[in-house]
This record gives sequence, C-alpha cells and structure tokens, in this order.
Amino acid sequence: MIVYTYLVCVLFSLWFLCTIIVQFKESKLTEKIKNYDTFSLLPLWTFFAPNPGVNDYHLLYRDENKNGERTSWEEIEINENRKLLTCLWNPSKRSKKVLSDVIQNIIPMIREFEEKPQIMMFTMPYLLILNAILKEPCMDKQSCKKQFLLSATDGYENSGEPKLILISEFHPI
Repeated sequence: MIVYTYLVCVLFSLWFLCTIIVQFKESKLTEKIKNYDTFSLLPLWTFFAPNPGVNDYHLLYRDENKNGERTSWEEIEINENRKLLTCLWNPSKRSKKVLSDVIQNIIPMIREFEEKPQIMMFTMPYLLILNAILKEPCMDKQSCKKQFLLSATDGYENSGEPKLILISEFHPI
C-alpha cells in the first residue's frame, strides 16, 4: 500500500514538473515533453494570451425617422463594471460575450473588405451585430431605420479619444 502511495506522489510530482516546463514554449525539452503528451494532459496557461486585448469596444446605434431626423447615439453596454452579484446571477453574460466576440471577429474583416465594404454587410459578424441592433427598442416612435457604430477606447481607463472602427449604413426596421 505504501508503494502505491509513493508511486502516486511521484506521478503527480512529475506531472506538476512537466506542466511547469511546458509553460516555456521555446525549449527543446518542451517539444520532447509535448510529443509524449498524447492526451493533452499538460495545460498551457496563457492567461494574457500571446496578444492581449488592449482596447474596449463600444457598440452604439441610432434611429432615423421618415423625415430624415436622427436620434442621438445610444450605447449597448458590452463592457460592464461587474458587481459581486454577477458571479452568482448574470443572465445577460452570454449575449454580451457573443457580441464582444463578434465585434472582435469583424475587425479583421473591415481591413479585408476595405475595397468593397458592401460585401461585408453579408458576413455573419455584421449580420449578428445588425440583429442585436434591430432588437433594441426604437428611440423615436416614427423610426424606420437603424444605424450602428463600432468604436474602440484604450483599455480600462478610457483615457484617449474613441477610435472609429466602423459605421454602418441605415438599415430598415
């Protein structure tokens, strides 16, 4: 029984040691260990990823009525200041996460479709953002069109001016 205990301790110690070694990607030893990790039992902890996010994205929308009058911009909150209660109850978490991911996916597409921006309106990220905008209540009772805007600010403090990423055409409601 004691032999099994030692064997389990050695096994877990080896696993722990290999996990630490694997975190250093540019090592020959890491490559050798990874070759034997057939079942992916060694985690790779990249909390801040190779390219950490440095911007906060903002999604705004406005309405236009039949007379061509436009409302002021309203923001759909994506980056919320979390409260302690949200760790237990946060029903809007998934929809905000989806919007955040979609916005991050549309940014490379903006550069890709720079020559023909009309084509971008048929991409899935654009349509998902448009769907979220169209679900928002109209700010004017006579509204017949909606437009959205994507912007970015520098990180948590929002110290700089927002950078315009994308402004859509007006879409009928």
